[in-house]
Amino acid sequence: MSNYEPPSSSQSNYRRDVPGAGFFSWIRSLNLVRSDNSWFGGVCAGIADKIRVEPKFVRLAAVIGAIFFGSTFVIYAAGWLLMPDARDQIHLENMLGRNR
Repeated sequence: MSNYEPPSSSQSNYRRDVPGAGFFSWIRSLNLVRSDNSWFGGVCAGIADKIRVEPKFVRLAAVIGAIFFGSTFVIYAAGWLLMPDARDQIHLENMLGRNR
């Protein structure tokens, strides 16, 4: 038997009536935000802010990864779709019509 108790509505800031809202709430809880200080989409700058390094180092790692590993483009696109922006908006959530 599990001791798990689901969060009460006062503990939770997502809407239970919207399918997938828990996923987007979890994404927001990671505190990984696309940055306005960006060249293209803000993903690298957002990651740099989170790990507290200069954005140029993350951008360099992304470029090197793109040269040697093609999957870097897919990962970047997923980051752009899933990371909230400064207004707390997630592109994928907006595209699915699940706005908060």
